[in-house]
This record gives sequence, C-alpha cells and structure tokens, in this order.
Amino acid sequence: MKKLLIILVFCVFSIPMMGNSNPGSVTLHMIIFADTEDDNIGESCDVDYGNMEGLAEFISDNSDMDLKTYYVKAAANKKREMETVLDNLHVGTNDVVFFYYSGHGYRTTDSQSPYPRMYVLDDAFHQNDQGVSVEDVRTKIAAASPRLSIIMVDACNSMLDLKEPISGTSGEGNISAQLRRLFIDAEGEIVLCGSEAGDGINDSGNYTGYSWSNPIDGGYFTLNFRKAFEKSLLSNTPANWNTLLANTKQMTIDYSVVRLQDQLPGNKVQIPIYKYTTSK
Repeated sequence: MKKLLIILVFCVFSIPMMGNSNPGSVTLHMIIFADTEDDNIGESCDVDYGNMEGLAEFISDNSDMDLKTYYVKAAANKKREMETVLDNLHVGTNDVVFFYYSGHGYRTTDSQSPYPRMYVLDDAFHQNDQGVSVEDVRTKIAAASPRLSIIMVDACNSMLDLKEPISGTSGEGNISAQLRRLFIDAEGEIVLCGSEAGDGINDSGNYTGYSWSNPIDGGYFTLNFRKAFEKSLLSNTPANWNTLLANTKQMTIDYSVVRLQDQLPGNKVQIPIYKYTTSK
C-alpha cells in the first residue's frame, strides 16, 4: 500500500525508441488516473495529477503533436473505467500513448514481476479483486500498437500482509527539437519504476519497497522525473531517454536521502529501477 510522508511507487513502462524520420500527424494520448480522494495520500496525488496534466499540455503546445486526454480523479474504485479506456484506445501508427497513475500500490507474495499492482478496484468491491497490474496495462497498450508508449506508475511496490511552465531554449536548437528527439524520433520500450521491490531493509541496508511523497511536492519520483525532463530539454546535448532516465534515478535517490534521513532506520534511500530495450 502507499504510505504517508506520503508513500507512492512510480513505474514508467514502455517507451519505443529509434528513429522515425517522417512521422506525419502524431497524437499524444494522455491517460491520467489519480487517487485524489484518499484520506492519507489524496493531496499529494492531486499535486501529481495537476503536474502531469500541465506536462501534457506543455508537450503538446511545444511540439507538432495533437493532445487527446483521458483524465480520471478519485481512481481507487475506477477499475472498470481504466479497463474501458485501455481496451478502447484507437491510435494511429505514429501516435504516442502516455499512461500515468498516482495512488496506492502493492505486490502479492507470489509476484514474479519487479513492478507493482495498482490499487484500483471495481465499483463494487470484490474480496478477490487484485487491482490492475503494470503488466496488464502494458499488454493492453501494446495491443493498440502505438509507435511510442510510456507507462508511469507512482505507487508503492511493497508486499501486502508541472503546472509550472518550462521556459528557455536549449543549446541543441530549441525545446521543440528536443521534444521531437524524445517523442517523434523514438521507438522501443522503457520500463521505469520508482522503487526497488521489497518490504523493509535489504541486505545492503537500504530501506526498500516504498516511494515517497508529500502534499507540497507530490511524489518524489514524479517530481524528479519532471526535473530530469526539463533538464533534458534545456541541455546543450541532444535529448535522449537513456540520460533522462539515469538522471531521474539519481535525482530521486539524492532527493530522498535529504528528506528521509530523520524518518527511517538504515539507509533512507528511495532507489528507482528502469529497463530500456531498443528496437534494434
């Protein structure tokens, strides 16, 4: 589940990479589900919701992509709605799908995946309802065959017993050119999760399984993804996902060390994980 300081685990899944020289018309399908009414983490999820909504608008405003949105708040009991959105995606072969979730997450005792399940249930609670897994989301989006897919989940990964505008120009030309490198010229797959799987302190003495947030910053991982994203856009070198993801991981680690040092035993570190697979 998610913890309060406030806990969130973050997964980004699926990012195609490698060049697409003449993409033609491109639509960014932005899907946001956030547990904004949870008693403990609702405020931070609402911050995440607003930040990612703003990021989508920024990307669309500063690129040649159209924006199609699927935004849902109070997501804890919106499993059917999430499945309906994913099952009914109609995307072009050059389109981008960006799925984002902020809320509670967990893993089962026999899970083989390094990524969590989202605590999104049916409208009517069923005792055996196991929410929605990141793997399920990936499968459904892959079935729609977008050129680029990004799946990002800010939720815990432990066992269960931008509204601000980005401004400036980059040394590599301008923000539009950097966005093109990330979203138009990209194919392949990236999986990104904000916390190592775990349920306490691991053999290295690091506190694992949790991703953290507060009502001001939102999720630490979401916050540092946005910071790394901005850094890539303003960089003097061509933007690329490898550098952006590595920066996100390190920035999240550094950020968590400062903010968690008085909160937890052992090494108070939130350590994201990611995997990048290119098409070639």
